[in-house]
Amino acid sequence: CFAMDNILNEILSGVGHSFYDGFSCTIIFMFGKNDISEYRDIIDKCISSIRQTLGVEISVGIGDISEQINSLYGSYSTAFNACRHGAFYKKSGVCDVDEVDSHYQYPQQLENRLLDKISVTNKNDEESVETIINEYFDEVIKNGNIPVQGIEAICDNILMACAKKIQSMSSEEEDCAVSEWLGKREEHENIDQLKENLLSRIKKAEEQLDVWIKDKNKLLIEDAKRYIEDNIDKDLSLEVVSRRFFFSSRYFAKLFKEYTGKSYSGYVNDIKMEFAKKLLLNTDFSIGEIARKTGYDDQGHFGRNFKKYTGMKPSAYRKRG
Repeated sequence: CFAMDNILNEILSGVGHSFYDGFSCTIIFMFGKNDISEYRDIIDKCISSIRQTLGVEISVGIGDISEQINSLYGSYSTAFNACRHGAFYKKSGVCDVDEVDSHYQYPQQLENRLLDKISVTNKNDEESVETIINEYFDEVIKNGNIPVQGIEAICDNILMACAKKIQSMSSEEEDCAVSEWLGKREEHENIDQLKENLLSRIKKAEEQLDVWIKDKNKLLIEDAKRYIEDNIDKDLSLEVVSRRFFFSSRYFAKLFKEYTGKSYSGYVNDIKMEFAKKLLLNTDFSIGEIARKTGYDDQGHFGRNFKKYTGMKPSAYRKRG
């Protein structure tokens, strides 16, 4: 910074002054003219000299012209924001405050698309959360006119909206990394880093949701298995049981196979046949009564299924016992 100030003050002799503020950047005040375009050649020379002498690239921001000494801070503030804007969007050269658009709209459509996709059932969709965020940021980078504070605020709101959706789905009290995100703003040196950080937070929250849903589904399938065992004599069709546990029959069948390793119909049949075997060996119930107790209205249907399962007719199985 000391070397930079020396280089700049040598070039600015008579038209301005440079000094390091000791905190964030080198500040230059230029004076005597009312049109910044008249200083462009000098600014380009400053950039070139620092590049050649120190081997570093710098970002330059131009603020509003100050007419009064008491408004110099306002000029500095706008210049600082323009400088940060140029560095954030990785623009080369000089960024004028006029290039920063202070009027921007919150991307409600982006938020809505993300909320629609935050679900484990959507993970195989062509349009993923990552695709949606990349598309939006590509457009933002292309335009490059949303102020840094604006794009950070957009990301804050998007993350909190996603966290709220995830909490409503999982009943979790965790903040889904919102506090951690808000505490790391100063680390977002450019827009690519901001995008990747936002995406990683949403993915982390999705993973938390995925774990919770898997645990919840596992418990529900265990409940379904207990219900089947306790209600063998009742209607255990896929449609009836899936409706009882608030699933579509197709999704319930998929989950049942995933968590038990058996198809739903195969599992129910196994439970019925094993129960029938116990009744045949340990009770004096008739074949017809056993058929009814295992949920069969038709004794013949029961007998055919039993033989297919054991290789023997019910009566022969009882005699063997």
